[in-house]
Amino acid sequence: MAEGGKGGNPTASGGATPTGGAGGTSTGGAPVGGQGGQTSGGGGGTAPGGGGATSTGGAAGVGGMMSSGGKGGGGRGGNAGGAGAVGGSAGAAASGGSAGSGGAGGRGGAAGSGSGGAGGQPACSWGGPACPSGEYCNAPGCGAGTCTAIPAETSSKNPVCGCDDVTYWNSAVAAHASMSTKSSGACAAPAKMCGGIAGLACPTGALCNYQLNGSALCAVSDRAGTCWFLPAACPSGPGFGPNTRACSENSCTADCALIKAGKAYYMDNTCPQ
Repeated sequence: MAEGGKGGNPTASGGATPTGGAGGTSTGGAPVGGQGGQTSGGGGGTAPGGGGATSTGGAAGVGGMMSSGGKGGGGRGGNAGGAGAVGGSAGAAASGGSAGSGGAGGRGGAAGSGSGGAGGQPACSWGGPACPSGEYCNAPGCGAGTCTAIPAETSSKNPVCGCDDVTYWNSAVAAHASMSTKSSGACAAPAKMCGGIAGLACPTGALCNYQLNGSALCAVSDRAGTCWFLPAACPSGPGFGPNTRACSENSCTADCALIKAGKAYYMDNTCPQ
């Protein structure tokens, strides 16, 4: 009795070592070449050796060895074990491109040079923040102005109305008191009032000017006046004599002195010149 069997034994190593056919050694049964003829080498007869079935990726699977037909068996030896499928080697993983490097930052331009022009007087506004020490806000009309050095007083009479509704002897006296001017001439309504029944006082430094519109008003009690700001020294020197007279006085006296003395007075064109 011929053995059909040992032809199915070859091991086709494809990658790992798969065993050829399902039966390692098939015994060819009673017929010659028996079942080895049909399924020589076990599963190797009709199908390629199992090596082809389990090829591993990476290294190529080695095809199973040709299964030899059964010795002496009439049956034909199993078909050659198919070459193991050559497992393609796995492609190398695509490596990500290297990260692009950011462009170099642009270099800033050189700072422009040049000396600053001489600055003008700082701006200010009436009623706003104070100017630096030694300056006042010169804001004609009591609006926007510039910080200006405080000047010295002068004594010539040229009244102006300050932004505080007080009459100043002249604009230099107003500026010396750090006061901007609203208009030229003595303040009209609403001039800062003083005296009267209420005994109103003037702001610090100002005096109540009790100038009357004629000698007839000298008899009125509780006289009211307007606040004036005078220079430290009244004017003196050659010129025309005073044309103002205090109530109940025979002599004429300059209005600056009468205001400082707090006396009521009136204009008198009969005063000697």
